Amino acid sequence: MIRSFGAAVLAAGLVLAAPVHADDVSFLDVVGPGPYGAPAQLGLGRYVCDQLHGGTPVEAVHGPTPWTPASPELITAAQHELCPDTLAG
Repeated sequence: MIRSFGAAVLAAGLVLAAPVHADDVSFLDVVGPGPYGAPAQLGLGRYVCDQLHGGTPVEAVHGPTPWTPASPELITAAQHELCPDTLAG
C-alpha cells in the first residue's frame, strides 16, 4: 500500500513538474547558476524580462529591489535567451 502510494506521488510529481525549456538551459549556460542556484537565477532573468515587457528601458532595469542592480551580462543573456522579443531591431 505504501509502495503504491509512493509510486503515485512520484508519477504525479513527474507529470506536474514544470518542464525545463531550451531557453532556460541556454540562459543558464550563459550566466551559470549564480550564488543561489539555477531556480533563483532563472527567476531573476524572468524578472528582467517582466520589467522590459512592462516598458522599463534596458538602462533602468534593476534587480528585485531598486538598489540591487542586475548585471549587464545577466540582462543581455535574459534578452537573448528568455525574451528575445525585447531586443530592438
